[in-house]
Amino acid sequence: MYICGITPYDSVHLGHARCYTVFDVLVRHLEASGNKVTYIRNITDIDDKLIAKSRKSGETMEAVAKRYSDEFDGAMKKLGLRPPDKEPRVTQHLPEIIALVEKIVKNGFAYAAAAACIFRCANSTVLAGAMARFPTAQSTT
Repeated sequence: MYICGITPYDSVHLGHARCYTVFDVLVRHLEASGNKVTYIRNITDIDDKLIAKSRKSGETMEAVAKRYSDEFDGAMKKLGLRPPDKEPRVTQHLPEIIALVEKIVKNGFAYAAAAACIFRCANSTVLAGAMARFPTAQSTT
């Protein structure tokens, strides 16, 4: 089970506790029901907010991410939540992420817009970015 994790640029809050408690209960229920679960929760350790925080504090982005990730881990432990089986960090997988997005664009399921990448829904006619009012791309076919 893959869960989007935190972007560690600020202190842990109640929303984190609620979100990860729900998934902890789900993982435990699935396991108690006899299912084998590999619980994966990423850390988005590169992000505009994280970069801004590091510039403001004078710390490296890595130091800020580590500090808030450690705080998050401590809070989740205090709540009695189990840690994920794997916890990949975005910065450890940038080449794979870039290659995947390039492939998605090449295959026509996304397009680049100003400072964004807009992904098309499964039927390839409705744009996921439309709700955010991103412009639609001209047909490339």
